[in-house]
Amino acid sequence: MGKEIITGISYSGNKAQLAVCEVRLKETKLIYLNEFSVSAVADHWYLNKITSPDIRLLKKVSKVSVALDINSVVLHSFPLDTSLNQTEQNGHVHWELSNFIKGYQPKEYIYDLHTLRISAREQVADVLVVAIQRSKLFGIQSVLESKKIELHIADTSFFGAEQSLYAAFPEVKSKTVLLVLVDMNELSLGIIANGRVVKFALGHQTSPDNIIELFQSIKQDEIVSEIYLCGSNALQDMGIVLRNKLGVHVNMLNPFRRNITTSSCKEFKQFAGKEHCFAASVGVALRKR
Repeated sequence: MGKEIITGISYSGNKAQLAVCEVRLKETKLIYLNEFSVSAVADHWYLNKITSPDIRLLKKVSKVSVALDINSVVLHSFPLDTSLNQTEQNGHVHWELSNFIKGYQPKEYIYDLHTLRISAREQVADVLVVAIQRSKLFGIQSVLESKKIELHIADTSFFGAEQSLYAAFPEVKSKTVLLVLVDMNELSLGIIANGRVVKFALGHQTSPDNIIELFQSIKQDEIVSEIYLCGSNALQDMGIVLRNKLGVHVNMLNPFRRNITTSSCKEFKQFAGKEHCFAASVGVALRKR
């Protein structure tokens, strides 16, 4: 396989993060990094730097992955009978969404199902559904295709950051940790046990006290050994408060910690100390289908 130029974009509110990687079979290079905001939000504004590039490098992008703002999707969790066949499970998901989304029509939505905690004895799994209107997803795809660019992955910022966590800190796959994403419109928490999200919670107030309250609401008997903090509104001081109040070590999630060469990116030093802001964009860019 030759090289591919893949861009990951995450956005929340009027702020976006963009990471461009040159991907080869045995090496991944970061070649461009940017964070930008707009004064007025329009449809697909976060794609503008790719669809109307102002630097030569961005004209070479062949694939784009998007970490979606939480307001662009619907998240709903519920218990699911694991003994159901695929058709029956799909029917149950649609039934749940019809009770959660006013005027829900199955043909108007695409969904992704994340399995959380499984109780094999009771044949029940707690699941999280991420649903998006087809028109929104196809709108993104259409804008990119008009410039001969492929839409590679679209997911929420939290699940993009999850991929960055596994790539940058592979040791978490044998631990129980808490992943916290703080963006302008979103506070997402996930307890990850042995490399899988087993509990998830979503909030909108993003102070350390709100993070602690949301964490305690899902914690139950889970013993978390570390916290990983990321997102455009995550701050070093926030990590210090969490460490002092919870007595758990806090890491800022640097997606460039391993396996990504950064020497090719002249903008990299500009974002020293803010690497965690790009966890979602890097995660969706480099995630495999």
